[in-house]
Amino acid sequence: MMSPWLESASVPSLMRPTKMWRSWPRPRVARKPSLERLNKTLGRVQDALADDDAREQENLDDLRDSRQDQALKRLTVHVGRRLRVVPLEEVRWIEADEGFVFAHTEGGRYRTDFTLEELESRLPPTRFVRAHRSTIVNLDAAYELVPEPAGTATLRLQDGTEVKVARRRTGEERAQQIVCT
Repeated sequence: MMSPWLESASVPSLMRPTKMWRSWPRPRVARKPSLERLNKTLGRVQDALADDDAREQENLDDLRDSRQDQALKRLTVHVGRRLRVVPLEEVRWIEADEGFVFAHTEGGRYRTDFTLEELESRLPPTRFVRAHRSTIVNLDAAYELVPEPAGTATLRLQDGTEVKVARRRTGEERAQQIVCT
C-alpha cells in the first residue's frame, strides 16, 4: 500500500515505486562447479574417448591382419602430406634409416609405413632380396656384385647407386641369386 502523498498528482509518475520489480524473474546464481563434479565429467569424457579409440584400433588391426598375408603389388609412400602409390617395378631398393623405412625410386626417396621385416615377407622373393639388415634390393635394378676383401660385397645398381651386401648374405648361393636372377 502506497502512501497518499505518493499517489497524489503532485509527484511525477516516474518517481513512484511500482510493483513491476516483483514480476521480474530473479537472476539465477550460477553454482560453482565442485571439483568432484568436474572429475566425474572428465572421467565420462575420457571413457567415451577411450572406447572410440579402442574400437578404431581394433578395426585397423583387423584390416591389417586381413591383408597381412597378401603379397604386395604396389607400395604406398608418403610425399609430403599425401600418399602416393608406387608400382613395385619402380622401386629400386628399400632402406631403413634412423627408424624410418624409405623406398628409392627413379623419382626420389620416399618414406613408407612398413617395416623391413613386413616388406621382406610380403615382397615377391624372386624380385626382391635382403642384401643387408637395413636394405632390400630389387634384383631387376642390380647391375653388378663386387666382392670386397672382408667377405662383404657391394652391389651396384643400374643407376650407379652402391648398396652394401652383408658378409652372411654373400655366400655362394646368395651371390648367385643376386647376380643370376
